[in-house]
Amino acid sequence: LVQHDGLTFFADFDSANARDCTKIRHNTYQIDTRCDAADTPNQTPNRTWFHFGIQHMPNNRTITLHIVNLNPQTRLLKHGYRPVVRALPSRPHWARLPAETTYSGSKADDDFAISFTYTNTNAAEGDVLFFAWAYPQAYADCQLRLERLDALFGASAPAAVGNAAALAEPTVRSAVAEQLLRDAAIAAAAAALPSTPPPGVYYHRELLATSLCGRRVDLLTISGTNGLLPIDSGATTGSSRRSFANKKAFVLTARVHPGETPASHVFDGFVAFLLRASDPRARRLRELFVFYLVPMLNPDGVALGHYRTDTLGANLNRLYGDPQPETAPSAPAGMRLVTRLHAGGALAFYVDLHAHANRRGCFLYGNALPDFERMVDNVLFARLVAANCRWFDFAGCCFTERNMYRADQRSA
Repeated sequence: LVQHDGLTFFADFDSANARDCTKIRHNTYQIDTRCDAADTPNQTPNRTWFHFGIQHMPNNRTITLHIVNLNPQTRLLKHGYRPVVRALPSRPHWARLPAETTYSGSKADDDFAISFTYTNTNAAEGDVLFFAWAYPQAYADCQLRLERLDALFGASAPAAVGNAAALAEPTVRSAVAEQLLRDAAIAAAAAALPSTPPPGVYYHRELLATSLCGRRVDLLTISGTNGLLPIDSGATTGSSRRSFANKKAFVLTARVHPGETPASHVFDGFVAFLLRASDPRARRLRELFVFYLVPMLNPDGVALGHYRTDTLGANLNRLYGDPQPETAPSAPAGMRLVTRLHAGGALAFYVDLHAHANRRGCFLYGNALPDFERMVDNVLFARLVAANCRWFDFAGCCFTERNMYRADQRSA
């Protein structure tokens, strides 16, 4: 972005969002965010996600940042919500800002903003600071985790898709940050995944779809090796994915809304749990189910730093009723997978991971099913989760038809 008082503010990296930085006074700066699909005919009012870096900040220097052009997030901030920060390479783990985050403005006036002060204590020379609305996971981070899984199971690297050069055009500032971000992502993947493949695990990665900008929408298949059959006739063209005898299917997807980054962290925790070698629960689940896992349904939105939509300003979560491969490739690809499993009688569960800015704890939104017995099973699953997880709020769950067809609040 720009330079002020010896500091360099930049946001030209994967999942970044900051349009401009203005100096208000010494050590006080205003960061202006971008709307989803900004400066295009498809621009939307969605704007909460921010993610940017600051270079050349000396040790013990204190700055105040005002983040403007945000959707109101009053409920979160009233409960003490704070954005996150890290310093690369010395402090790679994200942490909540130590100081209070204040807010101003209103929905009516469309001028919501947040402010916080940060002191760069215990800084190492050459550190680059990164600030974000919530714990990020960029598209590149996701791909590095998948590469780690490929290496773990001895799988060959997938073929590149799209125009890889166009997706990673180097600039002076992003080149400085790129290696730091890559090293941190590789270390995080190594820490989260086992160092050796657990015995008796089947793993397969394939291309489910290619995004409009040429990024991968990946599909992972994980199960136990029991009941292994020849290549799945319903797999993607050219795929070598195997099928299984007498196993139900569990489908898990994430990041259809780019700014809902907790979805990726829950997804990663789920995969890490499935791959536990000595956990009898994980082993039994692998014996009973085939897990079809899609880590990132909207990779373009994630990489471009959007909050809710894709490059065309579309909320992909509202397109499953009439999915169009030409404009939203991941929606019909996901529909084909789920529809085929359901038609074959294999589909037992489908869970799509999100995050919510106005609700506390963990909860489920489920369908209102016309069949009474199926509806009982639907709600019973949530009840069983609540019985086994103290962080799960059953009272916060919703299974109404009205909630199923609720329109976006910011659809124009």
